[in-house]
Amino acid sequence: MNKSVNFNRLLRLVNPQPFIGGLDIGEMSIRYVDLNRPEIRKTGIILEPGIIEEGRLKDKEKFLKALLQLKKLLGNPKEKIYVIASLPSHNIYTQSFDLPQVGDKLLPEAAALNLQLISPVDIKLAYSDWENIGDPGKKDEKIELLGAFIEKSVIDDFIPVLGEAGFRVVAFEFAALAMARFLSQTAAGIDFTKPQVVLFVSSEGLNFSILRGGRLNFNYFVAWSSVKQRQILLEVFNNILIQEMRRVLTYYSGHWDGQINDMILITQGMFEEIKKVIKDSFPFINIQPPSLADRFGNLNPSWYVASGSALRGMIPRSKDTLISLTKIGTEQGFFEDQILFFSKIWRNLILTVLVFLITAFLFGDKLLLMIYNNLDKQIASISGREDGKEISALQQQVQEFNSLVDKALIAKLNKSVLSPFVDKIRLLAGTNINLQRVAININGISLIVASAASESAAIEFKNKISEQPGVKNVLLPLSNITLNPSGGVNFSLSFNL
Repeated sequence: MNKSVNFNRLLRLVNPQPFIGGLDIGEMSIRYVDLNRPEIRKTGIILEPGIIEEGRLKDKEKFLKALLQLKKLLGNPKEKIYVIASLPSHNIYTQSFDLPQVGDKLLPEAAALNLQLISPVDIKLAYSDWENIGDPGKKDEKIELLGAFIEKSVIDDFIPVLGEAGFRVVAFEFAALAMARFLSQTAAGIDFTKPQVVLFVSSEGLNFSILRGGRLNFNYFVAWSSVKQRQILLEVFNNILIQEMRRVLTYYSGHWDGQINDMILITQGMFEEIKKVIKDSFPFINIQPPSLADRFGNLNPSWYVASGSALRGMIPRSKDTLISLTKIGTEQGFFEDQILFFSKIWRNLILTVLVFLITAFLFGDKLLLMIYNNLDKQIASISGREDGKEISALQQQVQEFNSLVDKALIAKLNKSVLSPFVDKIRLLAGTNINLQRVAININGISLIVASAASESAAIEFKNKISEQPGVKNVLLPLSNITLNPSGGVNFSLSFNL
């Protein structure tokens, strides 16, 4: 376990994950939230009417303009911004379903097959995905899954515009999924072990969700655009609210065989009035607003969806197995960007090291040159003084002495290798032979000219030479022996080495 943790830390160090924020795309606004810093960073843009209608992108140019304006406010006009994007709920269809325990390897295939069976549209024309909504600590004979569907054309209209504006979508989800995550992770004082009805009343409509164990099991959205009136009177609003609330409660009792008694009501105004309308018709319902943790305590409900998506962005990509209504290429693009991001970091690091080494080399070279020039000036300064003249004279003597030593070494190196043999001849001559000349040429032909006390001494010397190793053809002709005025003889002998 520790080795795995250390490896993950090392991996994050050499290839840090880019920050991923939450992007809530609505009909009235687009909102961005970043939770990767101690303080919550949130920025939004109000959309002109008609840019997005009934959850579909109608005016790409104006939407692009709004995204670029948002990106400018974020202070990252050139860098890519990674987001978990939440789409309007109009075109989202969700349904929970059960599977027998089939094992982790077979689960994706079994889930994909069931998605084809329950899809409300041709599965080839839709993006679909699923996630496990069962209690991870509870072992059941079945696996509870939530499936979600959306027409491909809806997603495909948003992706290129977001990409052109510099937003890289890591995953597409929907408001109810983001809201459920936000509430389960930040709301205090709510018992999520009990099933909860979540009602989010916004300017776009009524968004009903059923949470079981803090996880989304059902979503039902009623858009105000579906009401055939330009202005919704309070009485009409109350009737719609009661009618749709009854449908949700009926669905729950029919699907899970029980009654749901707890509701989380989220509004941007008129909380008490809406609460009273619901309590008058369903007195058994316990209604409460979410009480959020300190960090989110002052957050307006309009930012809950973007914050929920931002919370998902903090999950490591390898562990994010939640619903993503995108084609594989969009998620693959994130990992391709990761590779480029990794290459960019190490390229910059290598360039920085090289620049540092070059700078250090140039600085060192300049420093050594300064030291050399400084020493040269000091020597020149010393030479100009009286004691400097003495030092210069001593330096001259040292140079002359060194020159003589060099010559002696050269002479020693050039000394003939035959000098030991000549010394040997002198030793053999002793006191009876007076050597006058010893000549040896490069071919080894040698000549000795000497004088001796007598002819016998000369012959004895010749015999000693003959006995030396490496000496041959020793010749001492009688004609080469002559008397000298002192009574001795002069002679010359030759030999080969």
